[in-house]
Amino acid sequence: MLEFPPPGTIVEVRKALKSINRHRRNTAMKNDDRLQNLEIKIAFLEKTIEDLSEAMVEQDRVLDDIRKEIADMRKSLDKDEIELEPYEPTRE
Repeated sequence: MLEFPPPGTIVEVRKALKSINRHRRNTAMKNDDRLQNLEIKIAFLEKTIEDLSEAMVEQDRVLDDIRKEIADMRKSLDKDEIELEPYEPTRE
């Protein structure tokens, strides 16, 4: 035989279902916001990586130019037969 729940139970179940549905909608919106924030952060990180990469390439070019200048100076000094000790930077 089929048993029915007590009369107040159906009302409580409906309230619970409404609450669950509300929670799901709020959670979905929160997840959308979180996803959007993550996408924004990733975009900024990608831009930062690109900028840092460009800076490293530029610094590498500058270092190459400095090395060439030093090599040219050594050649010109070798012609004059002046001896120089290698430069060793000191750390303070």
